[in-house]
Amino acid sequence: MSRASRRCNELVLLWSFALCSLHVAWMEDLSDLTCTPVPLCKGANCPPPTSQSVGMLQFRGGLALRSSVGGFGGWSGLRLSQEAGVVAISDEGWVMSATLLYEDGWLTGVSNGRIAPLLNLDGSVLEHGNKAWSDAESIAVSNHTSPLQGDVFISFEGNHRVWRYPPAPSSSSILGVPTVPKNLDPEEIPTHICQPNGGVEAMEFLHDGRLLLLCEDPVQDIFLHADKEMVPGWIYSFDGNFSLVYYQVEDGLRPVAMARLPGKEDLLVLERFWSAATGNILRIRHLSPEVLLLAQQNPSECVMVGSLLAELNNSQHNVDNFEGLAVLPGAGNPGQIEFAIVSDDNYNPYQRTLLFSFLLDVSRLPPASCTRVNTLSSDTDVNQLGKKDGSAAQALALAMSIVFIVLGSLYGLWSFVLKKRLQRRNFELAPLWSHLDEEEHKPRTNTEEN
Repeated sequence: MSRASRRCNELVLLWSFALCSLHVAWMEDLSDLTCTPVPLCKGANCPPPTSQSVGMLQFRGGLALRSSVGGFGGWSGLRLSQEAGVVAISDEGWVMSATLLYEDGWLTGVSNGRIAPLLNLDGSVLEHGNKAWSDAESIAVSNHTSPLQGDVFISFEGNHRVWRYPPAPSSSSILGVPTVPKNLDPEEIPTHICQPNGGVEAMEFLHDGRLLLLCEDPVQDIFLHADKEMVPGWIYSFDGNFSLVYYQVEDGLRPVAMARLPGKEDLLVLERFWSAATGNILRIRHLSPEVLLLAQQNPSECVMVGSLLAELNNSQHNVDNFEGLAVLPGAGNPGQIEFAIVSDDNYNPYQRTLLFSFLLDVSRLPPASCTRVNTLSSDTDVNQLGKKDGSAAQALALAMSIVFIVLGSLYGLWSFVLKKRLQRRNFELAPLWSHLDEEEHKPRTNTEEN
Protein backbone atom coordinates (compact mmCIF):
# COMPACT_ATOMS: atom_id res chain seq x y z
CA MET A 1 0.00 0.00 0.00
CA SER A 2 1.39 3.38 -0.97
CA ARG A 3 2.02 6.15 1.54
CA ALA A 4 -0.80 8.20 -0.03
CA SER A 5 -3.26 5.29 0.34
CA ARG A 6 -2.29 4.74 3.98
CA ARG A 7 -2.71 8.44 4.66
CA CYS A 8 -6.14 8.41 3.00
CA ASN A 9 -7.26 5.44 5.13
CA GLU A 10 -6.01 7.15 8.28
CA LEU A 11 -8.04 10.25 7.44
CA VAL A 12 -11.14 8.14 6.80
CA LEU A 13 -10.74 6.41 10.17
CA LEU A 14 -10.22 9.70 11.98
CA TRP A 15 -13.27 11.21 10.29
CA SER A 16 -15.40 8.17 11.14
CA PHE A 17 -14.25 8.33 14.75
CA ALA A 18 -15.12 12.02 14.89
CA LEU A 19 -18.61 11.36 13.54
CA CYS A 20 -19.18 8.56 16.02
CA SER A 21 -17.89 10.64 18.91
CA LEU A 22 -20.65 13.16 18.28
CA HIS A 23 -23.09 10.53 19.53
CA VAL A 24 -21.09 9.42 22.58
CA ALA A 25 -21.49 11.51 25.72
CA TRP A 26 -18.46 11.18 27.91
CA MET A 27 -18.99 11.01 31.64
CA GLU A 28 -16.65 11.88 34.48
CA ASP A 29 -16.59 10.97 38.16
CA LEU A 30 -16.73 13.82 40.65
CA SER A 31 -13.74 12.34 42.43
CA ASP A 32 -12.82 15.55 44.24
CA LEU A 33 -16.35 16.45 45.38
CA THR A 34 -16.27 17.99 48.85
CA CYS A 35 -19.23 18.53 51.19
CA THR A 36 -18.90 21.17 53.89
CA PRO A 37 -21.67 21.38 56.55
CA VAL A 38 -23.62 24.64 56.46
CA PRO A 39 -26.21 25.63 59.10
CA LEU A 40 -29.50 27.22 58.15
CA CYS A 41 -29.36 30.02 60.70
CA LYS A 42 -26.89 32.87 60.34
CA GLY A 43 -25.69 34.90 63.32
CA ALA A 44 -24.30 34.60 66.83
CA ASN A 45 -27.56 33.67 68.58
CA CYS A 46 -28.48 30.64 66.48
CA PRO A 47 -29.59 27.38 68.12
CA PRO A 48 -27.73 24.16 67.29
CA PRO A 49 -28.24 23.12 63.64
CA THR A 50 -30.35 20.11 64.66
CA SER A 51 -32.83 22.49 66.33
CA GLN A 52 -33.06 25.04 63.54
CA SER A 53 -36.27 25.62 61.61
CA VAL A 54 -37.95 28.22 59.43
CA GLY A 55 -41.71 28.64 59.16
CA MET A 56 -43.26 25.19 58.98
CA LEU A 57 -40.00 23.54 57.91
CA GLN A 58 -37.63 21.64 60.16
CA PHE A 59 -34.01 21.87 59.01
CA ARG A 60 -32.41 18.46 58.33
CA GLY A 61 -28.91 19.42 57.24
CA GLY A 62 -27.10 21.63 54.77
CA LEU A 63 -24.01 21.17 52.60
CA ALA A 64 -21.82 23.38 50.44
CA LEU A 65 -20.70 21.29 47.46
CA ARG A 66 -17.53 21.95 45.52
CA SER A 67 -15.68 20.20 42.69
CA SER A 68 -13.05 21.25 40.18
CA VAL A 69 -14.45 18.96 37.47
CA GLY A 70 -15.46 20.95 34.41
CA GLY A 71 -19.16 21.75 34.21
CA PHE A 72 -19.88 21.35 37.92
CA GLY A 73 -22.21 24.07 39.20
CA GLY A 74 -25.15 26.07 37.93
CA TRP A 75 -27.64 23.47 39.20
CA SER A 76 -31.15 24.70 38.43
CA GLY A 77 -33.26 21.52 38.45
CA LEU A 78 -33.34 18.66 40.95
CA ARG A 79 -35.03 15.28 41.40
CA LEU A 80 -34.58 12.60 44.08
CA SER A 81 -35.25 8.86 44.05
CA GLN A 82 -36.55 6.58 46.77
CA GLU A 83 -32.99 5.39 47.35
CA ALA A 84 -31.83 9.00 47.90
CA GLY A 85 -30.42 9.17 44.39
CA VAL A 86 -29.91 12.63 42.91
CA VAL A 87 -30.45 13.85 39.36
CA ALA A 88 -29.61 17.51 38.76
CA ILE A 89 -29.38 19.63 35.62
CA SER A 90 -27.42 22.83 35.09
CA ASP A 91 -28.17 25.93 33.04
CA GLU A 92 -25.03 25.25 30.99
CA GLY A 93 -26.27 21.90 29.68
CA TRP A 94 -24.89 19.37 32.19
CA VAL A 95 -26.52 16.56 34.15
CA MET A 96 -25.29 15.13 37.46
CA SER A 97 -26.18 11.95 39.29
CA ALA A 98 -25.20 11.18 42.88
CA THR A 99 -26.40 9.64 46.14
CA LEU A 100 -27.34 11.55 49.28
CA LEU A 101 -25.93 10.27 52.57
CA TYR A 102 -28.01 10.47 55.75
CA GLU A 103 -27.26 9.65 59.38
CA ASP A 104 -30.31 9.40 61.65
CA GLY A 105 -32.30 11.44 59.15
CA TRP A 106 -29.63 14.17 58.90
CA LEU A 107 -28.03 15.05 55.55
CA THR A 108 -24.29 14.44 55.94
CA GLY A 109 -22.80 14.04 52.48
CA VAL A 110 -23.01 13.20 48.79
CA SER A 111 -21.31 10.21 47.15
CA ASN A 112 -21.02 8.50 43.76
CA GLY A 113 -21.12 11.83 41.95
CA ARG A 114 -20.92 11.71 38.15
CA ILE A 115 -21.35 14.43 35.54
CA ALA A 116 -22.05 14.30 31.82
CA PRO A 117 -23.23 16.69 29.10
CA LEU A 118 -26.84 16.79 27.98
CA LEU A 119 -27.41 15.75 24.36
CA ASN A 120 -29.12 17.29 21.35
CA LEU A 121 -31.88 15.62 19.35
CA ASP A 122 -29.25 14.26 16.93
CA GLY A 123 -27.15 12.80 19.73
CA SER A 124 -24.47 15.49 19.64
CA VAL A 125 -23.45 17.29 22.81
CA LEU A 126 -25.21 20.54 23.68
CA GLU A 127 -23.00 23.53 22.99
CA HIS A 128 -21.91 24.70 26.42
CA GLY A 129 -21.80 28.47 26.70
CA ASN A 130 -24.57 28.87 24.11
CA LYS A 131 -27.28 29.87 26.59
CA ALA A 132 -29.98 29.92 23.95
CA TRP A 133 -29.66 26.14 23.57
CA SER A 134 -28.02 24.83 26.75
CA ASP A 135 -30.00 26.70 29.43
CA ALA A 136 -31.74 23.74 31.12
CA GLU A 137 -33.93 25.03 33.94
CA SER A 138 -36.47 22.48 35.15
CA ILE A 139 -36.80 18.73 35.38
CA ALA A 140 -39.80 16.42 35.77
CA VAL A 141 -39.73 12.63 35.81
CA SER A 142 -42.33 10.08 34.79
CA ASN A 143 -41.10 7.61 37.44
CA HIS A 144 -41.29 9.42 40.77
CA THR A 145 -39.60 6.70 42.79
CA SER A 146 -36.66 6.08 40.41
CA PRO A 147 -36.01 9.07 38.10
CA LEU A 148 -33.27 7.37 36.07
CA GLN A 149 -35.54 4.39 35.29
CA GLY A 150 -38.16 6.49 33.51
CA ASP A 151 -38.34 9.36 31.07
CA VAL A 152 -36.88 12.67 32.19
CA PHE A 153 -38.53 15.83 30.87
CA ILE A 154 -36.29 18.91 30.80
CA SER A 155 -37.37 22.46 30.02
CA PHE A 156 -34.99 24.94 28.42
CA GLU A 157 -35.27 28.70 28.19
CA GLY A 158 -33.82 31.03 25.59
CA ASN A 159 -35.04 28.78 22.80
CA HIS A 160 -38.04 27.78 24.92
CA ARG A 161 -38.73 24.05 24.62
CA VAL A 162 -39.28 20.79 26.52
CA TRP A 163 -37.39 17.63 25.59
CA ARG A 164 -37.94 14.05 26.75
CA TYR A 165 -34.75 12.20 27.77
CA PRO A 166 -34.89 8.39 28.06
CA PRO A 167 -32.77 6.42 30.53
CA ALA A 168 -29.16 6.00 29.52
CA PRO A 169 -28.59 3.03 27.19
CA SER A 170 -25.46 2.03 29.13
CA SER A 171 -23.56 2.79 32.32
CA SER A 172 -21.24 5.07 30.37
CA SER A 173 -23.79 7.90 30.36
CA ILE A 174 -26.55 9.35 32.55
CA LEU A 175 -29.32 10.24 30.08
CA GLY A 176 -29.93 9.12 26.51
CA VAL A 177 -30.69 10.98 23.29
CA PRO A 178 -33.79 13.19 23.68
CA THR A 179 -36.91 13.47 21.58
CA VAL A 180 -39.61 16.11 21.32
CA PRO A 181 -42.64 14.93 23.33
CA LYS A 182 -45.78 14.33 21.30
CA ASN A 183 -47.70 17.56 20.68
CA LEU A 184 -45.13 19.51 22.71
CA ASP A 185 -43.31 21.07 19.78
CA PRO A 186 -41.91 24.56 20.55
CA GLU A 187 -44.20 26.01 17.88
CA GLU A 188 -47.25 24.55 19.61
CA ILE A 189 -46.52 25.13 23.29
CA PRO A 190 -47.46 28.73 24.17
CA THR A 191 -44.13 29.64 25.77
CA HIS A 192 -43.82 32.55 23.33
CA ILE A 193 -45.35 34.70 26.06
CA CYS A 194 -42.35 34.09 28.34
CA GLN A 195 -39.34 36.40 28.41
CA PRO A 196 -36.19 34.93 26.79
CA ASN A 197 -34.63 34.57 30.26
CA GLY A 198 -37.93 33.81 31.99
CA GLY A 199 -39.21 30.60 30.45
CA VAL A 200 -40.57 27.45 32.07
CA GLU A 201 -38.53 27.13 35.27
CA ALA A 202 -41.18 25.26 37.29
CA MET A 203 -42.51 21.99 35.87
CA GLU A 204 -44.00 18.84 37.41
CA PHE A 205 -46.18 15.86 36.57
CA LEU A 206 -49.62 15.83 38.17
CA HIS A 207 -51.09 12.65 39.65
CA ASP A 208 -53.05 11.93 36.44
CA GLY A 209 -49.97 12.08 34.20
CA ARG A 210 -50.48 15.58 32.84
CA LEU A 211 -47.67 18.12 32.96
CA LEU A 212 -47.94 21.48 34.74
CA LEU A 213 -45.63 24.24 33.47
CA LEU A 214 -45.26 27.72 34.98
CA CYS A 215 -43.66 30.64 33.16
CA GLU A 216 -41.14 32.47 35.33
CA ASP A 217 -41.48 35.88 33.75
CA PRO A 218 -44.06 36.78 31.06
CA VAL A 219 -43.44 39.33 28.33
CA GLN A 220 -43.88 42.95 29.36
CA ASP A 221 -47.36 44.37 29.69
CA ILE A 222 -49.10 41.09 28.99
CA PHE A 223 -51.09 41.58 32.21
CA LEU A 224 -50.97 45.37 32.09
CA HIS A 225 -54.69 45.69 32.84
CA ALA A 226 -54.86 43.00 35.52
CA ASP A 227 -55.21 44.12 39.13
CA LYS A 228 -52.88 41.39 40.42
CA GLU A 229 -49.31 40.34 39.71
CA MET A 230 -49.28 36.86 38.21
CA VAL A 231 -47.60 34.52 35.76
CA PRO A 232 -49.25 32.20 33.22
CA GLY A 233 -49.04 28.44 33.25
CA TRP A 234 -50.32 25.48 31.27
CA ILE A 235 -51.50 22.02 32.14
CA TYR A 236 -50.53 19.85 29.20
CA SER A 237 -51.96 16.46 28.29
CA PHE A 238 -50.22 14.34 25.71
CA ASP A 239 -53.16 14.48 23.33
CA GLY A 240 -52.07 18.04 22.59
CA ASN A 241 -54.58 19.88 24.79
CA PHE A 242 -53.52 22.74 27.05
CA SER A 243 -55.43 24.12 30.02
CA LEU A 244 -54.50 27.71 30.81
CA VAL A 245 -53.92 28.61 34.48
CA TYR A 246 -52.60 31.65 36.35
CA TYR A 247 -50.34 31.73 39.41
CA GLN A 248 -50.23 34.80 41.65
CA VAL A 249 -46.85 36.26 42.59
CA GLU A 250 -45.84 39.19 44.76
CA ASP A 251 -42.87 41.25 45.92
CA GLY A 252 -40.95 40.41 42.76
CA LEU A 253 -40.66 36.69 43.55
CA ARG A 254 -41.12 34.22 40.69
CA PRO A 255 -41.71 30.42 40.59
CA VAL A 256 -38.51 28.54 39.76
CA ALA A 257 -39.23 24.95 40.86
CA MET A 258 -42.11 22.66 41.70
CA ALA A 259 -42.50 19.15 43.18
CA ARG A 260 -45.48 16.91 43.92
CA LEU A 261 -45.85 15.31 47.33
CA PRO A 262 -45.49 11.49 47.29
CA GLY A 263 -48.82 9.73 46.92
CA LYS A 264 -50.70 13.03 46.89
CA GLU A 265 -51.93 15.64 44.45
CA ASP A 266 -50.47 18.58 46.41
CA LEU A 267 -47.53 20.59 45.07
CA LEU A 268 -44.67 22.49 46.65
CA VAL A 269 -43.54 25.61 44.77
CA LEU A 270 -40.19 27.36 45.23
CA GLU A 271 -40.15 31.10 44.55
CA ARG A 272 -37.05 33.27 44.27
CA PHE A 273 -36.06 36.93 44.13
CA TRP A 274 -32.72 38.72 44.13
CA SER A 275 -31.66 42.35 44.21
CA ALA A 276 -28.47 44.11 45.23
CA ALA A 277 -30.35 45.73 48.12
CA THR A 278 -31.97 42.62 49.61
CA GLY A 279 -29.87 39.74 48.37
CA ASN A 280 -31.66 36.42 47.90
CA ILE A 281 -35.22 35.92 49.13
CA LEU A 282 -36.88 32.50 48.89
CA ARG A 283 -40.40 31.37 49.61
CA ILE A 284 -41.79 27.86 49.66
CA ARG A 285 -45.52 27.54 49.08
CA HIS A 286 -48.17 24.83 48.97
CA LEU A 287 -50.75 24.32 46.20
CA SER A 288 -53.72 22.06 46.94
CA PRO A 289 -55.45 19.86 44.32
CA GLU A 290 -58.74 21.70 44.87
CA VAL A 291 -57.18 24.97 43.77
CA LEU A 292 -55.59 23.31 40.75
CA LEU A 293 -58.98 21.99 39.67
CA LEU A 294 -60.74 25.34 40.10
CA ALA A 295 -57.93 27.15 38.26
CA GLN A 296 -58.41 24.92 35.22
CA GLN A 297 -62.17 25.35 35.15
CA ASN A 298 -62.11 29.16 35.19
CA PRO A 299 -58.66 30.78 35.08
CA SER A 300 -59.81 34.36 35.61
CA GLU A 301 -62.05 33.40 38.55
CA CYS A 302 -59.35 31.31 40.23
CA VAL A 303 -55.81 32.61 40.08
CA MET A 304 -53.83 30.11 42.15
CA VAL A 305 -52.45 31.49 45.43
CA GLY A 306 -49.99 29.21 47.19
CA SER A 307 -50.08 29.10 50.98
CA LEU A 308 -46.79 30.24 52.49
CA LEU A 309 -44.80 27.56 54.33
CA ALA A 310 -41.52 29.40 54.86
CA GLU A 311 -39.44 32.40 53.80
CA LEU A 312 -35.64 32.44 53.76
CA ASN A 313 -33.59 35.60 53.37
CA ASN A 314 -30.00 36.80 53.43
CA SER A 315 -30.22 38.62 56.74
CA GLN A 316 -31.25 35.57 58.79
CA HIS A 317 -30.23 32.51 56.81
CA ASN A 318 -27.36 31.05 54.83
CA VAL A 319 -28.94 31.23 51.40
CA ASP A 320 -27.87 31.53 47.80
CA ASN A 321 -29.58 31.43 44.42
CA PHE A 322 -31.81 28.41 45.13
CA GLU A 323 -33.52 27.18 41.95
CA GLY A 324 -34.08 23.43 42.36
CA LEU A 325 -36.56 21.62 44.62
CA ALA A 326 -37.24 17.89 44.93
CA VAL A 327 -39.19 15.65 47.30
CA LEU A 328 -37.57 12.49 48.66
CA PRO A 329 -40.12 9.69 48.03
CA GLY A 330 -40.82 7.45 51.00
CA ALA A 331 -38.69 9.45 53.45
CA GLY A 332 -39.77 10.61 56.90
CA ASN A 333 -42.37 9.31 59.34
CA PRO A 334 -46.04 8.90 58.39
CA GLY A 335 -47.48 12.34 57.84
CA GLN A 336 -44.05 13.83 57.12
CA ILE A 337 -42.14 14.34 53.90
CA GLU A 338 -38.53 15.25 53.32
CA PHE A 339 -37.43 17.49 50.48
CA ALA A 340 -34.27 19.23 49.30
CA ILE A 341 -33.39 22.48 47.55
CA VAL A 342 -30.24 23.23 45.58
CA SER A 343 -28.69 26.55 44.53
CA ASP A 344 -27.37 27.73 41.18
CA ASP A 345 -23.97 29.36 41.77
CA ASN A 346 -23.94 30.86 38.25
CA TYR A 347 -20.37 29.53 37.98
CA ASN A 348 -19.43 32.53 40.11
CA PRO A 349 -16.57 31.99 42.63
CA TYR A 350 -18.34 34.34 45.06
CA GLN A 351 -21.44 32.13 45.15
CA ARG A 352 -21.95 28.61 46.48
CA THR A 353 -23.64 25.38 45.51
CA LEU A 354 -25.80 24.77 48.57
CA LEU A 355 -27.89 21.66 49.18
CA PHE A 356 -30.39 21.92 52.05
CA SER A 357 -32.74 19.25 53.40
CA PHE A 358 -36.03 19.94 55.23
CA LEU A 359 -38.80 17.99 56.94
CA LEU A 360 -42.43 19.03 56.50
CA ASP A 361 -45.46 17.87 58.49
CA VAL A 362 -48.07 17.42 55.75
CA SER A 363 -50.87 16.97 58.29
CA ARG A 364 -50.55 20.69 59.09
CA LEU A 365 -50.50 22.04 55.54
CA PRO A 366 -52.43 25.31 55.31
CA PRO A 367 -55.02 25.35 52.52
CA ALA A 368 -54.21 27.14 49.29
CA SER A 369 -56.73 29.56 47.86
CA CYS A 370 -58.00 31.31 44.75
CA THR A 371 -58.21 34.97 43.96
CA ARG A 372 -60.17 36.69 41.22
CA VAL A 373 -58.65 38.93 38.58
CA ASN A 374 -61.14 41.77 38.33
CA THR A 375 -59.92 43.22 35.05
CA LEU A 376 -59.16 39.97 33.22
CA SER A 377 -62.28 38.56 31.59
CA SER A 378 -62.88 34.84 31.51
CA ASP A 379 -62.53 34.76 27.71
CA THR A 380 -59.14 36.53 27.68
CA ASP A 381 -56.74 34.39 25.67
CA VAL A 382 -53.29 34.92 27.12
CA ASN A 383 -51.83 32.88 24.27
CA GLN A 384 -53.19 35.36 21.74
CA LEU A 385 -51.92 38.25 23.86
CA GLY A 386 -48.51 36.71 23.76
CA LYS A 387 -48.70 36.15 20.03
CA LYS A 388 -49.66 39.78 19.46
CA ASP A 389 -46.77 40.90 21.62
CA GLY A 390 -44.47 38.46 19.88
CA SER A 391 -45.72 39.57 16.45
CA ALA A 392 -45.06 43.20 17.35
CA ALA A 393 -41.56 42.32 18.47
CA GLN A 394 -40.95 40.35 15.29
CA ALA A 395 -42.30 43.23 13.16
CA LEU A 396 -40.01 45.68 14.96
CA ALA A 397 -37.04 43.38 14.46
CA LEU A 398 -37.89 43.04 10.76
CA ALA A 399 -38.24 46.81 10.38
CA MET A 400 -34.90 47.38 12.09
CA SER A 401 -33.28 44.78 9.84
CA ILE A 402 -34.64 46.55 6.74
CA VAL A 403 -33.36 49.90 8.04
CA PHE A 404 -29.89 48.46 8.61
CA ILE A 405 -29.88 46.84 5.16
CA VAL A 406 -30.86 50.14 3.50
CA LEU A 407 -28.28 52.10 5.49
CA GLY A 408 -25.64 49.50 4.68
CA SER A 409 -26.50 49.67 0.98
CA LEU A 410 -26.33 53.50 1.00
CA TYR A 411 -23.00 53.38 2.79
CA GLY A 412 -21.67 50.88 0.26
CA LEU A 413 -22.87 53.04 -2.65
CA TRP A 414 -21.36 56.17 -1.11
CA SER A 415 -18.05 54.35 -0.55
CA PHE A 416 -18.03 53.14 -4.16
CA VAL A 417 -18.74 56.63 -5.57
CA LEU A 418 -16.15 58.23 -3.29
CA LYS A 419 -13.57 55.65 -4.27
CA LYS A 420 -14.20 56.25 -7.99
CA ARG A 421 -13.95 60.02 -7.55
CA LEU A 422 -10.69 59.67 -5.66
CA GLN A 423 -9.33 57.34 -8.32
CA ARG A 424 -10.28 59.87 -11.04
CA ARG A 425 -8.70 62.71 -9.09
CA ASN A 426 -5.53 60.71 -8.53
CA PHE A 427 -5.43 59.97 -12.25
CA GLU A 428 -5.76 63.69 -13.06
CA LEU A 429 -3.02 64.59 -10.57
CA ALA A 430 -0.73 61.76 -11.61
CA PRO A 431 1.38 63.94 -14.03
CA LEU A 432 1.90 66.50 -11.28
CA TRP A 433 2.94 63.80 -8.80
CA SER A 434 5.31 62.37 -11.39
CA HIS A 435 6.83 65.81 -12.06
CA LEU A 436 7.34 66.49 -8.37
CA ASP A 437 8.81 63.06 -7.90
CA GLU A 438 11.24 63.65 -10.75
CA GLU A 439 12.23 67.02 -9.29
CA GLU A 440 12.83 65.42 -5.89
CA HIS A 441 15.05 62.69 -7.25
CA LYS A 442 16.90 64.82 -9.86
CA PRO A 443 20.65 65.01 -9.01
CA ARG A 444 21.60 68.33 -7.51
CA THR A 445 24.43 70.43 -8.95
CA ASN A 446 27.18 71.94 -6.83
CA THR A 447 25.57 75.34 -7.24
CA GLU A 448 22.26 74.06 -5.88
CA GLU A 449 24.01 72.44 -2.95
CA ASN A 450 25.73 75.69 -2.03
